[in-house]
Amino acid sequence: MKNILHDRCGIEIPAEKKYLFKTRLSDLLAQENIPTFRELHSRLQAADGRLTELLIEFMTTNETSFFRDGHPFKTLISKIIPKMAEKTKKINFHTSPGLRIWSAGCSSGQEPYSVAMTLMEWLENETTCSIDRISILATDISEKILEKAEKGIYTENELQKGLPHNMKEKYFRKNDTCWLVDDKLRNIIKFQILNLAKPFSCKLDNFDIILCRNVIIYFSAEFKRKIIDQISDLLNPGGVLILGASENLYNISSDFEARHAGRTTIYYRVKK
Repeated sequence: MKNILHDRCGIEIPAEKKYLFKTRLSDLLAQENIPTFRELHSRLQAADGRLTELLIEFMTTNETSFFRDGHPFKTLISKIIPKMAEKTKKINFHTSPGLRIWSAGCSSGQEPYSVAMTLMEWLENETTCSIDRISILATDISEKILEKAEKGIYTENELQKGLPHNMKEKYFRKNDTCWLVDDKLRNIIKFQILNLAKPFSCKLDNFDIILCRNVIIYFSAEFKRKIIDQISDLLNPGGVLILGASENLYNISSDFEARHAGRTTIYYRVKK
């Protein structure tokens, strides 16, 4: 089953994560009423597409939260977005494609919504830019998790993980026992299924900022290179890539120049 995960989506399970692999497989068996691991393996080898997607979903489910790690979002609003917006304005902000951001591996949506809130806060003091010139693409391999992200409905417990109280009051409204993301955030985000480890099946426009945080850590070195190569091709010259705190591009790509802003490493796309 590890080979199936690697061959079909590039995911590599390290030895120290074997316990997690077994636990999540057991959860999958229980959900699908499959009696044994052997039976699961046989069905996967028989190219059961739905089951393969479920396997990928169970293995890539990632703990996430609003404003995860904190500092990348502070860097976005203090260093990256103002520079990008200034560059866009010089081209002519109202006729250019505007500011395009991609949250790759967005999971249940907390990251793209956090980016959208960061932008909204910045725009309150920015008179020359408008929200209609900004767009966010949010992608993930899991259809189920994307459905949750697009609905934008979160429990109180999910909001308490990282979301400041003032932003909860400002950008969410109570919906029975849950909280619903405000339409002004939802309107600038497009959600789309995408397997980063495969050649992209849909045409994507170029981006100014790409967040691919806590994603490539799951992949083998071979697939990391493939993913970053595809991402590199979709970044405008001078565009920015932000990875997770435990990820880097060492021995992966020479298309980027790493610069440090406090605790955040910013990878700038260099011209070829």
